[in-house]
Parts: sequence; structure tokens; C-alpha cells
Amino acid sequence: MMPSWIPALLASLFFLLAGCRSPTTRPPITAPGRPISPERVLEELEGDLRATVLESYKALSSDYVDAYIDGIAEDKRVLLIDVEADDVIVGFDLPARAAAGSLRGRVIPGRGFQIVSKALEVHLSADKTVGWVFDEISYRVKHKGKIAAFPLRVTSVYERHDSSWLLVAKHVSRGVPDDDALALAMQGRAPLPKTMGTTSSSVASVKEVQDILQRLIHDEDDSRVRHVSLDADSLLIGSDPDRERRGPEIAEEATIRSHFGYDMSVRGTDLRVELSRSGSVAWAAANVIVEGARADRTVTLPLRVTWVLERRDNAWVVVQAHSSMPVRTKQMASLLEEVAGGT
Repeated sequence: MMPSWIPALLASLFFLLAGCRSPTTRPPITAPGRPISPERVLEELEGDLRATVLESYKALSSDYVDAYIDGIAEDKRVLLIDVEADDVIVGFDLPARAAAGSLRGRVIPGRGFQIVSKALEVHLSADKTVGWVFDEISYRVKHKGKIAAFPLRVTSVYERHDSSWLLVAKHVSRGVPDDDALALAMQGRAPLPKTMGTTSSSVASVKEVQDILQRLIHDEDDSRVRHVSLDADSLLIGSDPDRERRGPEIAEEATIRSHFGYDMSVRGTDLRVELSRSGSVAWAAANVIVEGARADRTVTLPLRVTWVLERRDNAWVVVQAHSSMPVRTKQMASLLEEVAGGT
């Protein structure tokens, strides 16, 4: 017959072992057996996401590339877009892991850098499984004894996996004033972004989001009214550095066509749409062409656009949009003298 103290000892050992975890795993948001308010859960999840983003900046700035890569979901739904025209990763497998470490370094090749957060914002989906992020960052490099600081914009999407936030989408850009972008396009000097391909899926939600975004790209109906959120947590980042709109102020500038004028047309050349595991959030990326005439000259301006959509009240609405003109690495490098001189 088993002594009476053995079951108690086994139970104690079970709970002790269950409480152990890897030092790299974040602690759970809620403590077992201790009730926590929805507001506290939201606050802690947002704080955890904020810390995750800042840790990724620190890893990149310190050249801890592996630590940065470990924060990216190993998933075919990953979409990573950086400043340079060719800096695009679709899906995340072993070749993508090898390329990911160089994405941020290509802004100014061959130089160490520091990323400083200037205006980090985080938002969570209603089901708290997805977070979308915006930040204005200062990308700093040393040049001739001075610090050259490049202002960049970052939008990204994170998905909750167990007790961690993992990156599934990112768009980094340098703002280019509309007049400068159009001038480059008229001169035939606007860089062509790398192709991303178009998602082919029979999933109803993917097809629905694709249709909505195609209509927003063409902007010839009322989709900008029905499928763009004007709530306080909504954000639009234009390719022009001065176009940063929130909430109700998005209404007049909800589409790319509205930025450049309705005498211009806009068409998509690629469109990728991915769904969160919960099915409540979608993230998407496209290459688009703005076409028309300015000063009796033909304009063909290529841009990249990313969106985050959430399903609210049985309808998909855009909660974050980010458009940009890709920049060639040599253009960024040529700005070193100017930027460092003005520091």
C-alpha cells in the first residue's frame, strides 16, 4: 500500500514543474487563479507589444541579428518591406531568414546604425490576438565625426503566439514630398519596387478583402466611405512626409488617388492579402501605379501600399494604411553629407 504522503509529494512536484519555463519565454499576462479586469489585460498586452517592438530596435542597433530574426513568425503569411526598392520578403523560410538580417542595414550599406523611437503607437484587435504598430524612428549613422539622422516611418503587424508577439508584417519608408515624387516620375527616375505577386486563395475572407482593396486602389465608388475606419485608433500614412492623418481627418484623404488628384488614375500590379489565425484581422501589400499628366508630361509613379483591416460589425474596414515611394540605396547614401551637415 502506497504511503499517504506520496500522493501529496507527487502533486507538489507536478505544480512545481508546471511552473517552470524557459528564461526566453515571457510570463503569462494573467496569473492563474487570480481574476484580472479586461482593462488590465489590455494594458498588459499593449505594454508587452510595446516592449517587443523596442527590443527589436535594440537588437538591430546592437547587431544582434539572430535575436531580431527570432522575433519574426516563421510563416508563409509574413510580408516585410523596407526602404530600398528591392528590400521585400514574402513568406518566411530559411532563405528569408538569411536575407532578413540585411534588410535594415541596407538603408546605408556598410555602416553601423542606431534606431531611436520617436512616436511609438500600438493598437490591439478586439479579440486581442493581433496588434498593429506605428512609429516615427530616427535612423542614425556616424559620418565624418557627426551623426546623420534619417527620419523613417514604420508600420507593422504582430500576432500573438502563446505568450509572445511575433512580427508578421512590416513596412519601413522614407517620406518623399508629392511634388518631388511626381518630378522624379516625369524624369523617369522613380524606382520600380520589387514584385510581390498576387495572392491566389479560395478563402472567402481573403477574396472579400482583395475585392475591397482593389476598389480602394481604383477609387471610383464609395468604398472609401464604407471600408475605411474613421475611429480614433485609425491611421493613414501617405508617401508625403507631411501626410499623417488620424480618425475623422482621414475622410478626405482615404485613398492614394485623393492624394495626387482625381485627374490621375491608380491601378494595382500586385496584391497580397493575409489573414490572422483568428480570421478577424487582415494585412495586405500591393505595388500600385499612379498615372496621368502634369504640365503636359506623362506621369507614371510607382508606389508601395500596405493596409491593416479588421472585421467590425460584419464588415472589413481599413484601420491602418501606409503608402510610400521606394528609395534606392545610393540615393540614401548621397544624402549623408546633407543630413550630417544639418545635424
